[in-house]
Amino acid sequence: MKDRLYVSAPKSKERRSAQTVLSEILEYLVRIVAPIIPFTADEVWGYLPANGRPSSVHADTFLPEKEEHKDTALMERWELLLNVRKDVTKALETARKEKVIGHSLDASVRLVLPRNLARDLEGYCDELRSICIVSTMEFVDEGQAEGGYESQDYPGLLVMVMPSPHPKCERCWVHDSTVGQDREHPALCKRCADIVKELGLRH
Repeated sequence: MKDRLYVSAPKSKERRSAQTVLSEILEYLVRIVAPIIPFTADEVWGYLPANGRPSSVHADTFLPEKEEHKDTALMERWELLLNVRKDVTKALETARKEKVIGHSLDASVRLVLPRNLARDLEGYCDELRSICIVSTMEFVDEGQAEGGYESQDYPGLLVMVMPSPHPKCERCWVHDSTVGQDREHPALCKRCADIVKELGLRH
């Protein structure tokens, strides 16, 4: 979530939703780990907003499950995304060892997807790009490319890693074709230039 938290505009939906999720996770996690790491949990508790809560995590109770958070289809989708991410990570590590790329954001990734995966991942290309921490991600059909890292778990899934052909944004470090297009902020991509202008910052 670093990109959302550090790069997105403070009041943007992307950043605020990330903060909401982290807050929800922390509220549950600090209570769950309290019996195992009592002093650390109590220290974390002290940094949470008071909101009428007891002075110690050990004086509070576990939170009940929220039915509205249960979404089986979403869980299955994210399980798939994270599994595909494992294959991309292996391919990135190989490319790094072979000096094809340095940081993962130097990479442009092309995924050759079998039909079943192409159907299940439709519309999630940008999310996968983000969680793999690469600059560009492209889905292509079977037969459109050869070579690359072959997945052991998903027959037909190939991961090809190439250096990004685009310049790197000095603010977010993403290689993007829009870097240099803004005269006022020539070292930034369009996304970062727009955010900096919105906040009235200088770069």
